[in-house]
Amino acid sequence: AVEKTMSVLEKADVCFMVDEDDPSVLLKPNFSNKNKECVLIKSKCDLNDSLLNNDKNVFSISTKNGRGIDKLLTYLSTYISENVNAPGVMDNVLLTLRQRNLIEASLVSINGLIGQIDAGVESDILASSLRGFVIILKDVFGEIPNDDILNNIFSNFCVGK
Repeated sequence: AVEKTMSVLEKADVCFMVDEDDPSVLLKPNFSNKNKECVLIKSKCDLNDSLLNNDKNVFSISTKNGRGIDKLLTYLSTYISENVNAPGVMDNVLLTLRQRNLIEASLVSINGLIGQIDAGVESDILASSLRGFVIILKDVFGEIPNDDILNNIFSNFCVGK
């Protein structure tokens, strides 16, 4: 279990070291890759007043009284927004086959719509094509017709003898 954790840690884009005393002691023996972002979080700061230096990646928090949580969340949202488009970020996104097929279908649909616009197709036909694209997006984002759910469930079943 420790080896797997260390392997995942080395592959991570950002690492959170949480300890109620001093999370920096966890950093040295457990995190050798200095090129990765590492956030040190001292928890239970409500139990004593010893706060860590509030450097860029160092936070003292209390889940009991909420102290420091806003600063940590601000840091996280900033980190995510600055790094979401970095190369390789989407390499580990997990999609079901259904989601992948819907995304591919939406790409085909929108490219077809662009082609229709370029060809000067009438607006009522464009509206119909756009409606088809929106329906696909609704399926991707969770508005799934019941028939599709049932078909997806039962298409993956193997009925034994």
